[in-house]
Amino acid sequence: MSQRNEVAANTANATHKIEQVRIYRDGHTVHVSGLITCVYAHTGGYEQVLTSPALPAPLAGIVYCDTPAGHLAIEEGRIRVHGGTVGTSCRWHDSYAA
Repeated sequence: MSQRNEVAANTANATHKIEQVRIYRDGHTVHVSGLITCVYAHTGGYEQVLTSPALPAPLAGIVYCDTPAGHLAIEEGRIRVHGGTVGTSCRWHDSYAA
């Protein structure tokens, strides 16, 4: 079993910003955490907010993490987000099999 710990660069799209993203892989389990802020109202579909080659593909295809600041979709190499309450920031964490 291998272990890897990576920190992704802070980034933003037109509606959300994501910071302090930590990707920790322990064998076949990936733990992803960070801080997300909803800056502007978002009514469309999921929009990409982060890309990182350190983010492995979930075995289930896509992992969803719901927060008051937005709903995250974690995929191989990227995190997309939609929704959320404007002005809300929150810490989030999710674990998945990879």
